[in-house]
Parts: sequence; C-alpha cells; structure tokens
Amino acid sequence: MAATLQQALLAFDVSSMGARGARFTWIVGVAVLTLLAFGIAIAAAATSDRATKALGHSWPATFVFVAVAAFVIVRFQAYDPYYLPTLRRYSTNGSGTWSAGVAGSALAAAIAVRRFGSIALALAGMVVWLCALTVILAGFGH
Repeated sequence: MAATLQQALLAFDVSSMGARGARFTWIVGVAVLTLLAFGIAIAAAATSDRATKALGHSWPATFVFVAVAAFVIVRFQAYDPYYLPTLRRYSTNGSGTWSAGVAGSALAAAIAVRRFGSIALALAGMVVWLCALTVILAGFGH
C-alpha cells in the first residue's frame, strides 16, 4: 500500500521526484519483492485445505488483489526517474493496453478468489507474479 500511495503521489504531481532522482524508490523494490513472495505463498496455499478455507471467499484476500491492480496502474502512470528532469512517464513508451489488462486480471483474480476459493488461489498467485513482472519491466528499454 505504501508503494501504491507513493507512486500515486508521483503520478498525480502531488510529490516531486527530487533533484537526484526519485525519493523513496526503495519502496517500489520492497513492494515488488513482497509481491513475488506473496504470489508464491498464495499459490502454495492453494494446495492446503486449511489455508484454502481461510483465504478463499475472504474479503481481505479480495482487497489484496484490488491493491495489486491499483499498484500496477499507478506505477504505469508515474514518472520514470531515468529521464529526469524531463518528467517522462512510464506510460510514454509502454502499452496502456497491457497494463490495463494486467490490472484487470488482478481484479478478476479478486472476484475469482472471493467466489471460487481454492481453484482461483493457484491462478491468483500467477496473476500476482504477472503484476510484479509488469512493474519490473515497465522501466526496461532505456
């Protein structure tokens, strides 16, 4: 959530990038590592009946996937620190269709986990990994 808020503040021009580059860029790195670990944990939870009953059909699990979708969207709209001081957004060279599709798949995972439980958890773990890789690859190609 901290990374989503930080990226949203940058995307909406509420916060500045700073003179030497983006401040708090480490937050995005921590968020991506957390997403990768969370994706593994969710996929592993699909193999356990007890974890499936706890996570499947739960509102907190649904909220996490909505937060992941929001993170992908605001990261795509934030400024790329590589291009300072021109304030060029990641979306300038990227595909908005891809980011919207990935965020949409995270929202679909939220609905699926809420509705179907265990079957959706394994797929949701893969969706979280897809979201993390999208955030990582957004800055490639400089």
